Order: sequence, then C-alpha cells, then structure tokens
Amino acid sequence: MDQPVDVSCSVYIDSMGSFSEKTMDFSLSLIMGCEWRDFRLANMSSDSWSPPPEMHIWKPSIEVVMKEESGESHPVVSVSPEGNVLQMRCVKTSLEGFHQARGISAIITLIIESAVIAAMARSVGVSGVPQPISIILMEPFQQHQGIMTRPIIASPKRKSPGCENGRSFVSLVYRLTKHSEHQMYTLKVTCLMQLQAYPLDRQKCSVLFNILGGARILWGWSTYWFPGATPVVTRTSGLHSQLQLETVETFAYVNSLVLPEAICVYEGGACDYGETENCLRKQCTSVERITSQECRTCNYFSGVCHNGTVQDCDSLQAVTQGDQVFTTGELRFTLTRRLSYHLLQTYIPSISIVAMSWISFWLNKDAAPARTALGVTTVLTMITQSGRTEAMPEVSYVRAVDVWLLVCQLFVFLALIEYASVNYISRTIRAKLDTPSEPTENCSFFKVQEDCQNQNHLETPVKVTKMDGRQIAEKIDEISKMLFPLSFLLFNLLYWSVYFFVVR
Repeated sequence: MDQPVDVSCSVYIDSMGSFSEKTMDFSLSLIMGCEWRDFRLANMSSDSWSPPPEMHIWKPSIEVVMKEESGESHPVVSVSPEGNVLQMRCVKTSLEGFHQARGISAIITLIIESAVIAAMARSVGVSGVPQPISIILMEPFQQHQGIMTRPIIASPKRKSPGCENGRSFVSLVYRLTKHSEHQMYTLKVTCLMQLQAYPLDRQKCSVLFNILGGARILWGWSTYWFPGATPVVTRTSGLHSQLQLETVETFAYVNSLVLPEAICVYEGGACDYGETENCLRKQCTSVERITSQECRTCNYFSGVCHNGTVQDCDSLQAVTQGDQVFTTGELRFTLTRRLSYHLLQTYIPSISIVAMSWISFWLNKDAAPARTALGVTTVLTMITQSGRTEAMPEVSYVRAVDVWLLVCQLFVFLALIEYASVNYISRTIRAKLDTPSEPTENCSFFKVQEDCQNQNHLETPVKVTKMDGRQIAEKIDEISKMLFPLSFLLFNLLYWSVYFFVVR
C-alpha cells in the first residue's frame, strides 16, 4: 500500500497583532516552510536552465483553511546545475473564509521542502523510465455548494490576468534532490476568545494548515533555512505588546470532514516563549542594534522546545486513497494579556474614584452641599468610567472587568446613601439608649425600719444617658471611616485571588 509523502514544515513568525476582542480576531504574518524529497531534480543540467512552460514539477496542495482568490502572473523559473530551481510569480490575493480573513491583500511566500516517494511514482512511465518532470500549480481546494473540487493543474496555454496592484510574491526553490518553496502569509485569524477573566485572561488561538494530495505534514525545520533550529522561530520585535506570547504548540494529525473516526494525532510539541520579555526591552528594530548578537537571538528567537505526542495512526494509510482523509498541521498560541494598560485605564482610576467618595466621611455632617456634590460627582464619574467597556463584544457571561466596575459603583453609591442616612438621623431622630428608673424599697413587713433605711441609702442610683440624633450621625461617620476601606480591601483580596489563580 502506498505511504503518504512526508512533508516537513516549519514557521517563521514575522509579526503578531493587533488583537480585537470585539471581532475576536488578530493579524498574523508568518513565513511557512515545508520540504519534501524529489530524486528527479538532481543533475539535470550542467548549466543553469529554465524549464519550458510545458514542464511540471509536483508539489503538495497546502491550504491555510481559507478561501483564496488570486491573480497570477506568468512564472519565471530558473534551474541551477545542482538542481536548484527558483520560480518567482506575483500573486494578488483576497482572503476570506473559515478564519474570516477579510479582504486583505496577502503577501504570500511559502517555504516547502518535502520527501516525495510514492506520489512522485505517478510521473514515471510504465517501462520504468522517468518521463519529463512537470511543474504542477496546485490551487487551494475551493468549496462550491459544499463539494470539494479537485486541484487544478495549470497548463502552458492558460492565460493569467497578471498582478495589477498585487505586491505578493511566491518563491519556489528546489535544492539538489529536495523541493522547497517559501511563502509569507499575512492573515486575519479568528480566535474565539473566552473573556470570563478579561482583562486578566489567557487565550489560546490556533492557525490550521491542511495538506492535501496524499501528503503527511511533520513539524521540523528545513535544511534550507535555519538548519538545526526549532520548528517555530519568531521575530520578537514583531510581537504586539497587547498580549504576551507564552507558548507555541505544534500538532500534526489526520483529519477528515466526513470520517470523524479517522481523526488521529500523531505528532505534537511545544515551545516555551517566556524569555521574550527580555527581548522586548532591547529595541532590536533599530539599524544600529540589529547586528548585535543579542538582537540576532531576539529576531530569530526559537524558544525552548520539546516534542510531545509521537504515535502511530492507522488512519494514515487512508491519506493516499483520496481527499476525504488528509493531514492537518496546527499552530496553537498561548497568549496572556498584559495588565499595565488596564491598570492605567481602568483599575487605578476606579480605585481613585472610590477613595474620593470616602472623603465625605471626614466632612462636617452639616456641610450638605459639599457632601452631596462629592457623592453625586463620584457616582457619575464611576458610571462614565464603566462606559469604557462598551466596545467589547456582547457576551452572555459576566467578565472580571464587569465585576470590578459593578462593585466600585456599589461602593460610591453606598457612600452617597451613607450621607443621606446621616443627614436624616441628625435632623429628625432623638434616641434614648437608656431611661431613668425609680429606686425601689426592697423591705419586707417583718424587717426593722432602720435596716430598710440603711439599705436604701446604700443603693446606687441608675445613671441616665441620652444620645441625640447628631451624636448617632457622628458615630455612623466614625464607623464608615473604617468599614468602607476595610471592605474594599477585602474585596480586592478576593477579586485578584479568584481571577488570577482560579478563573485564569
């Protein structure tokens, strides 16, 4: 039985960001490289040569789980004596589909090097004599009314509309017996974010690459570019400061749209990117610093990687039997939101507003205009501060920022209610905590009169104390001076503990 062609892929992340919580997507620019082996490309000429248009070279169909509409110029191909083939073509691309890449002009540059064994045998004649090699332009699978169409093979007579305003380029490089291609994608990737802990959240976002046509994707850096490096290399200066990239996980699995029982993960790994924080402080974008060793490390940061899942999948045999079963490579990014922006824009201002509302406890209870104006101002300011989250998506659950703002509104409102109560009590209520009692004679008929008189003289009269409304109001103010700050401090301890260590 034919074995699937091993296609070893790697990724260079050029930039990532910006992230939008409202549309739940982010932009991503990356260069993907794949490699497979083709023994027929070596030693075909002693000089550099360009294959004629009728020659075709096989390559796998790689789909970034999106719909692609492109205009292509006529390719320019050059082959060196060692078998190095360079092909340049201009592509104008509009991205749209599963990842909701909305009408962006994408620069496409994909690095592909793979090991072609069984699939390339189709180009060999019945007599065993290799037939002329052909360059096959594999277009991405398109969906038409739910039906996956076959790849289209470009013929030499096929006319191309040209690039017009497109600025994208695709470079195909064939080195010795290996076929390589590099392509850069600028994508708008959908990430279904879970915002329960926002802005203390951690997100996981994925980018999928389907490889069709009887090929098996494997994650590993090519020998053509950055040999010996890890499968994922990142230019840390291109990472958006909105979220911190913690880890990048790579998965490869058998996939199917019609046979769910065929899905099987056969490879996985992870790269730790915790040290990228040091690179962000080195400003490696300036010309004066990019040549330093530390900036070279940061601009080609590979993280600390290790392989995880490696197992056999029986369903891999079905990859070569048709297009119902194929392989998928997944890049999964773990991103943690940076809190500094939200501290300055949300948390510190709201804490200041709540603390400002406590000033009324130190003002004279008779200063009604001052205390009322302060209370109303803090309430309205807190409501305005809460309106900063209107740009967020409408979700059916309560987020961490909603809890914070709601409790802050409650505190400033209770401070206003406290003064209303104090003002009412000081004007209308006269409380008596204890009332005077008449001294009683505790003498019986049989006691001597002198003894009863002596007992009455020894009894201490009951003290009568009174507290009017003004004193009660002052007492309430004194209690509020301690109760409100302590309650808010307790809420902070619970809030940060729950969302940092439980929900997050």
